[in-house]
Amino acid sequence: MKIHLLRHAKTEKFSSSGKDFDRKLMEKGIRQSNEMLKFLELKSFENTNLNYSAAQRTKETFDFVCSKMNFNQVSSNKELYLAGLEDLLQFIWNLKAKNDIFIIGHNEGLSELASYLSGSFIHLKTCGYIQLEFDCESSEEISKDCGIIRESYRPEIS
Repeated sequence: MKIHLLRHAKTEKFSSSGKDFDRKLMEKGIRQSNEMLKFLELKSFENTNLNYSAAQRTKETFDFVCSKMNFNQVSSNKELYLAGLEDLLQFIWNLKAKNDIFIIGHNEGLSELASYLSGSFIHLKTCGYIQLEFDCESSEEISKDCGIIRESYRPEIS
């Protein structure tokens, strides 16, 4: 089983509404997303369930990077908005997924999750991606220090 984690791309500091939830991608974030698409579109996600935070910036990251890819299932989840380590673990366990899992979300939660699962310090910068592999049949079996880092990537955009 694999878990793919993708932090949203670079965003504006403030939204027109004043709400963090409504922040949109900056031009740099769009360029990051386009480069991430080039990296990920060569991979197969047919047996992968994608879940992304309902926030504007993660939705836009999904739209630019993953919307044209062939995932088993795709869903937007309010509970992933700014979710911390415990929330993300509970989310993954509750999925009871047999398929691979792809999450588009936020920091610090995603970095804490990747660090916890891999046993290595990981800090995902904007549009940072990591793939962890687990020797288990279901997401409810995933636990601390049991993930092997198989791949990581971040587009270098100025």
